[in-house]
Amino acid sequence: MVLSYHREFYDTEDIPLYIFDLATEKYQNNEIFKIIGFVPDSNLTAKQEKALYGIATKRGGTLGDVNYKEKTVLKALEESPEIVELFQKAFPFYQK
Repeated sequence: MVLSYHREFYDTEDIPLYIFDLATEKYQNNEIFKIIGFVPDSNLTAKQEKALYGIATKRGGTLGDVNYKEKTVLKALEESPEIVELFQKAFPFYQK
């Protein structure tokens, strides 16, 4: 379902091949960085990072191995409307 959504926006020939590997295999975090060839980084504050976890929580995801409480990430999301705006620009299907 996700791939068909992306076909509307991207020609699959433009997708780097490692994306398909990452989508079909289970990797440890440090292995992923070796595969893609860089370590992603951002200039987000700690609150903004928690807000991203708030979006994941609202979409039914789990917090994984981070030590944040659901209440904390949802509060951070509420206090960081700029994160919702950025997320909606990248993923227009996202609804608050």
